[in-house]
Amino acid sequence: MELLLYQLKFMEKLIDKIHEGGRYILIKGKSGSGKSFTLKQLESELSKDQYQIIIFDGDYQYDDREYYPFKKALFLGEDSAKELIAGGFAEASKEIPVAGNIISYIIKSFIEKQSTPHNLLLNSDEQNILAKLRQILKKPHIVLIFDNIHWWDRRSLQLLKLLLTNKEILNPDKLNNFTTVFSMTTNQSALHADLLKDIIDEVNYEEMLFPVVGLIEFKNTLFNTTLQNFSDTQINLLFNLVNGHLQVLFEVINEINNHNFDFNATYESNKQYLSTVLEKRLKEYGADSTQILKTLEYAAIIGITFSVYELRNITKSTENEIKKIIAETSKLTITEQTEEFDYIKFAHDIIREIFKTKVEQDHTEYYYSLALCIKEIKPDQYLRRARYCIKCLDTEDAVILYMLEAVKQIRLYGKVLNTIFEEMSPLMNSLQKEYLKLMQEAYCLYSKKEYKQASSKLSLILDIFPAELLAERDILKIRCFSKTMASNEIQDIITKSNNIRKNNTFNGEKDIWERYSQVVMIAFAHLGEITLAREVEDDTLRSLSERLNYDDTAKKRLNIIKRVANSIHNIDVSAVFVKDAFDYFGNSLLDIRQYYICLGNYTTILINQGDFEEAYNIAVQGFEIEKSNADIEFPRIQLIRNNYILAGYLSGYLDEDDCIHLYEEMLSEMPIISERLFYNSNLSIFWALKDNPQKAFDILHNEALLHYDTEEKEGLYQYRVVTNTAIYQHLLGQSDVAVRQLNGIRDLTKRLINGSYFSKRNELLIQLMESGTVTTGKEWLKKLFSIQPTYQDLAWQYFGLGYAFMAVCNWDMSE
Repeated sequence: MELLLYQLKFMEKLIDKIHEGGRYILIKGKSGSGKSFTLKQLESELSKDQYQIIIFDGDYQYDDREYYPFKKALFLGEDSAKELIAGGFAEASKEIPVAGNIISYIIKSFIEKQSTPHNLLLNSDEQNILAKLRQILKKPHIVLIFDNIHWWDRRSLQLLKLLLTNKEILNPDKLNNFTTVFSMTTNQSALHADLLKDIIDEVNYEEMLFPVVGLIEFKNTLFNTTLQNFSDTQINLLFNLVNGHLQVLFEVINEINNHNFDFNATYESNKQYLSTVLEKRLKEYGADSTQILKTLEYAAIIGITFSVYELRNITKSTENEIKKIIAETSKLTITEQTEEFDYIKFAHDIIREIFKTKVEQDHTEYYYSLALCIKEIKPDQYLRRARYCIKCLDTEDAVILYMLEAVKQIRLYGKVLNTIFEEMSPLMNSLQKEYLKLMQEAYCLYSKKEYKQASSKLSLILDIFPAELLAERDILKIRCFSKTMASNEIQDIITKSNNIRKNNTFNGEKDIWERYSQVVMIAFAHLGEITLAREVEDDTLRSLSERLNYDDTAKKRLNIIKRVANSIHNIDVSAVFVKDAFDYFGNSLLDIRQYYICLGNYTTILINQGDFEEAYNIAVQGFEIEKSNADIEFPRIQLIRNNYILAGYLSGYLDEDDCIHLYEEMLSEMPIISERLFYNSNLSIFWALKDNPQKAFDILHNEALLHYDTEEKEGLYQYRVVTNTAIYQHLLGQSDVAVRQLNGIRDLTKRLINGSYFSKRNELLIQLMESGTVTTGKEWLKKLFSIQPTYQDLAWQYFGLGYAFMAVCNWDMSE
């Protein structure tokens, strides 16, 4: 469909303002006048002049999905946005060109981290959105279109206000290459009018009124499309009936062309008229019309966009039946295809509103069916389901879902949105409010790395709540345990948790069951219970795979499991899985924080495979991400620095003094947490390489004493402490003690992931020590290769080194 003349003229004026460098433009107009359609045409028109356009579109039915306009445009949107984002960091590689500069950056970054706190105003979703916008705004000639902004969800509006007003976060005033277009409908109520007014008042905008079709153009369009002449009275009647709404105009034209239009009829409103027209057209399908009507009513409460899968599950129809209905309604211009696989949309919101009104008047049971469907295919949409339960007068289930939504918001955003809390609070009793208070406090302590205090807070939540709410408590509790050294107590707790996981579906809540399974899996990995961890992984992947086509949370969670693959899989398998996750989060930068974590884990895989130079180059990309997003607090930045140091040394970019200097700077800023043991273990190796085995022994031995006694330790930690201290003792002339230590961990090396490599190294170290071989600390690095030059594959280049280095992975499965 082409633009009408008045739309074309408006678009030309808008293009002129954009070319003139207009910064903020506010478009106001009536519903149905064609604003969104014109803006879509603007996108194709401006692309001819090398402009890049990103459309952030609101949907009033999606107010319960946080950051929906941003996520749809940046994560799920069209290729133009993805192409703008993809590869952005590769262009930044010139910023840190040589090793010396990187060392300076690393040291400087630790100092800045202490003196300049990261911007804690932004949660992880907001940080991710900000990173994408920054990459987009590096390009020339950008137009950001905020369409239907009066329907945006509250968190999206809060973020937009922050981006426009907080100069430290984005500072759009310093950017001269973009235009922002706001579009809103004047005859529809804004969902969050207070915030919308604040945003509009904050910018120096130029207002443009979007016109409606005029009488002359209406008359010409009517004649050109119907090839009929009408009297002035008839034209005026039609013109007043349409009242500037193009969708009604097109339906009137269809009725005239079908010789169905009754000029003597009167209608109270356009919507009533259009409803009558649509019902009349559907009746043409005879017996099928009832099923079509029912399907469209269900679709109307899903959203302006809906999927074949959702409709199939709600209506209990076959896929072919649904697709046949969609084909028929597309012919009637009621629905239309989208660019997303299997997703359909209503041709206009007024059509969707007609069917939605019918549901609310006559079919509240539809909401119950939809709530059950959403529970199956998008289970973490608790707020949406809670509101459906309220419509069905199911207050008891609604309260539980509201509480789950509150925990989700605390987990992801740090606190519950005030408007949501006000909505749910009148339905809750004092015990339920106390539960949320304790969960809020526990998550706050967890974020501060105060894991024991968080666990204590969680212990105050008694076993009097439904299974799904207790599971949320226990998920956080297990995450706290995984941050500490393993013990017999923790072993018992994890075993008990796994039994609960196998025998409890948490009232069918898949989102909770999967997150519960994830933390149990990683806890088993920490304990070295690899077989059990793999069983849990299989169960979780099977659950996620059922809805990968329709639930973006499931896709993300699947790839988070892949990025921790080396926790329970050998190097051959984990190399494939971690690379998959690295590509998934890296392509189009789907999630900046997850990509950063994957990047760090991928460097570990590359080091394990003996590809030290590639690991070094990938680590540098991690520093570029940090530099480009200096106010984002990336998790465990020490990890990528550790891997950078190892890769840099093993590929010849760094020497021992560089490595010692970097480790000492890094460790000086770290609290006493278990991860320090890995870094001190690596640091000790570089002192041994400088022929100071006594200092190497003291560093590692003293650090180990801070964390555990000889009866309480995890395999990965124990292996490195025992192996490296044994090597240092041998270099100090205490070979008998060293051999006893290494003999003491023979069984342990077999239980570790990649145990064949660890066992072979242990065997060769004992062989060398028993033979009386003595070398310098540096010669010891390659000594094993002299008696076993190759073993299995290239990974022996890493695992066959004379010292037990530790390339570190982030096994945290937080989203």
